[in-house]
Amino acid sequence: MLKVKGTPYENVDDLCDKEDDSGPLISENVIGVVHDHLITFDLDMGIDGPMNNSFVKVKKCVAKTEKDAQIKLSLYDPYEFHIVNPNRKSRSGNPTGYRIIPGGNAVSLLDHDDSPQIRGAFSNNQLWVTRYNRSEQFAGGVLAYQSHGDDTLQVWSDRYETNGPYQLRTAHWDQGRPWAKAHKASALGATDNKRPRNPDRHALGFHHIPCQEDYPVMPTVAASFELKPANFFESNPIFEKDIPVCRPFASSWDDPCPVKLNLSAGAYRTEEGKPLVLEVVRKAEQQLANDLSCDKGYLPIDGLADFNKLSAKLILGDDSHAVEENRVVTIQCLSGTGSLRVGAEFLAKHHQQRVVFVPNPTWGNHPFIFTLAGLSVEYFRYYDPQTRGLDFEGMLKDLGAAPPGAIVVLQSCAHNPTGIDPTLEQWEKIRQIVRSKGLLPFFDNAYQGFASGNLDSDAQSVRMFVADGGECLIAQSFAKNMGLYGERIGALTIVCTSQDVARKIHSQVLLVVRPMYLSPPIHGASIVTTILKNSDMYKDWTIELKGMADRIISMRQQLYEAIQARGTPGDWSHIIKQIGMFSFTGLNEKQVRWMAKEYHIYITYDGRISIASLSSKTVPQLADAIHAAVTRLA
Repeated sequence: MLKVKGTPYENVDDLCDKEDDSGPLISENVIGVVHDHLITFDLDMGIDGPMNNSFVKVKKCVAKTEKDAQIKLSLYDPYEFHIVNPNRKSRSGNPTGYRIIPGGNAVSLLDHDDSPQIRGAFSNNQLWVTRYNRSEQFAGGVLAYQSHGDDTLQVWSDRYETNGPYQLRTAHWDQGRPWAKAHKASALGATDNKRPRNPDRHALGFHHIPCQEDYPVMPTVAASFELKPANFFESNPIFEKDIPVCRPFASSWDDPCPVKLNLSAGAYRTEEGKPLVLEVVRKAEQQLANDLSCDKGYLPIDGLADFNKLSAKLILGDDSHAVEENRVVTIQCLSGTGSLRVGAEFLAKHHQQRVVFVPNPTWGNHPFIFTLAGLSVEYFRYYDPQTRGLDFEGMLKDLGAAPPGAIVVLQSCAHNPTGIDPTLEQWEKIRQIVRSKGLLPFFDNAYQGFASGNLDSDAQSVRMFVADGGECLIAQSFAKNMGLYGERIGALTIVCTSQDVARKIHSQVLLVVRPMYLSPPIHGASIVTTILKNSDMYKDWTIELKGMADRIISMRQQLYEAIQARGTPGDWSHIIKQIGMFSFTGLNEKQVRWMAKEYHIYITYDGRISIASLSSKTVPQLADAIHAAVTRLA
């Protein structure tokens, strides 16, 4: 049983001594306002399974003649009009075009045979289609009130009974004067090359009953319609399967082959192909489980305090002057992605320059993170496909041409997806041009310790920028180097120019986090804190981390040697020159798709493979597939 109660409402500000049209007098000078309680309930009609569902079906009708395309809109029927090109289709098979979503549906109140309405007959219907004619420009003729000789839209429409391709035109009625504005649109079903497009017109308006508030600002009353693309693009990045990493990953799930190999996701696997839980992580979790003082209460908005301090020291170093001078802000975030997003949202609100430069190529999520935060994404050169190495000169030129104050995303080590890192000498030149141009570096530090096996070596690029006293942002993740993928544990560190600036920035970052997720998860932060605070556990972690890095290096060498042994055409030395979890193989999308079909090996369509997911058992399988793809599909 559901019981709903309504609360009465009295107008205590209405100083009337008797009842009026708004309601009865319920006390001295108090009117009880007449009103409604309107409630709607959302009912799940699928309770008893699909046989109990209700469905809305779309009815499609194609206008074959101009007469058919004269459409008068109904107030109650949902309409959407598609103007499509049947000769061009998206990857999903949908024809490309535009869709018109009507807005104001009012028509003229004059009789159709009245003289002004004969000129303004275009308002009799909201949608019209006519054959293209350069002279048919004004839907009501030139100067509709004064002209009696020009043909109008009604005449043009009645003149033809054929169909053809469209050009979009929108006709509006404004103070009795018609006007038309032309927009280029995709052609539909062109039947001859002499008439590539036809006019399509949408008329709209409103009945305006003037009120005193309308003057002198007429925009208080308006009418409009929407013109939107329909299936213009090959893919939608919001759909998971359209993200480069997720498409092959999703395909591998549907493959029943028992020897399929998924090398698309950036996740470390053991020699047996299993996810690895570090022994030091198990010890830390056991210690936390035995500690009765630990609870599951909410953390502060900025997270676990000890975790933040230890994370900052891990990336900046024990002897960091920035830490000693209290000009560092660290916020616990949801792994690397969450750290980047919080930083992006903060910059979108408070940084003057709204353009972000990311490497080309870069991690597939970078553009989405910054774009959805409201920033504009540009690219700087990074990868040279000819050498399969770093395009250092191109990188410097692009950074040098960036506008002052622009944000620059730099991966501190083990670049994803290329596996190509600048040398220390190159990092110094990058630092010089970034600082001289007044750019703001934003480091993505997802693989510290995973590149070389040494935590300090992999942090040198970041520390180089921090040492010069300038500002920078750093997004940290413990997903890879501690294997805490599912714990979603990371940190955003912002290095400021002074303690006072740091204090102000800290308060503003909290305002970003609060409406986003309010409080970060406690378990992953507690694991990381336990390991970093305990010297023995920290040592054990560095040993296990070095073991993972060394195994990745070994897999690179084994893959290179296997490809060489098969005599695969080309120079494959880039595999052992690259560093970190990934290798940018140079394989093209056609070869990648062929490998998935013929060898059941799944890698991202840009040719990136996860070296960390390989094993000695699967290296020969991958080498065979690469050799076959390269020799057959050059």
